Amino acid sequence: MTYTYALIDEAGTATMIGDHEDELIDPRLIEISDETPKPQVGWVYDGSAWSKPTTLTNSEVLLTRIPQAISANQAYLALSPPTQAQVVQQVNALTRQINGLLRLVGKQLDDTT
Repeated sequence: MTYTYALIDEAGTATMIGDHEDELIDPRLIEISDETPKPQVGWVYDGSAWSKPTTLTNSEVLLTRIPQAISANQAYLALSPPTQAQVVQQVNALTRQINGLLRLVGKQLDDTT
């Protein structure tokens, strides 16, 4: 029988996920049963359940905003000429978008603003 395990560090964070043919006895290895969703590298095990860390969730939120931002930016560029209110609105939108990109690149994922 093949077992799926997660290797966790001292903080309980999964550092590796893999399969093994034999049941292993090692306190750093946590067997993954039929859990949905399956934990992934970076997820945290608290002794009874897996959870996705906030930093991964925030990263996903920021990434899902990208297509909408591109679409809004393209719509703004199609204006000829934009009104003063549209310019102000675009500057505010671009500031939020740049903050999101800076958080992603700088790995400052404690917030999504």
